[in-house]
Amino acid sequence: MTQEEFQKTVLNELKGLREDVTGLKEGVGGLKGDVGGLKEDVAGLKGDVRALKEEQKQLISRVGALEKGQKELTSKVGALEKGQKELTRKVDIMDKKIDIIYDQIACLTEFKEKITKDIETNKADNEVLKEMVARHEIEIKSLEKRIG
Repeated sequence: MTQEEFQKTVLNELKGLREDVTGLKEGVGGLKGDVGGLKEDVAGLKGDVRALKEEQKQLISRVGALEKGQKELTSKVGALEKGQKELTRKVDIMDKKIDIIYDQIACLTEFKEKITKDIETNKADNEVLKEMVARHEIEIKSLEKRIG
């Protein structure tokens, strides 16, 4: 695998990661809407509890269960909010890492371009040296014939 192919592969993977992170952000936005709906549902349950208390004593135990469920929902909402904060923190960390990777790729690309240019220069210089050596060989053979 060439360095360019490697860089393309890394960039493609990074784009995929960024798309995944965007999807996660959208999912969290949807969860916020669901939480709002749950809060409205809880408010409706409170009204039902008042009506049930007036109707029968037997339903008092059910009211307790509803109150317990409400507490659990509140707890779950708190957990969702905590999870959202953690997710946001992790996304920020990933963004920083992606920025570092982009910087490294830029440095590697510049290095590759410099090395490629140096190689081309060395090839040209090598050809000139070969020509000089060939001329010197001819001159040495010519001198050997004259002397010897």
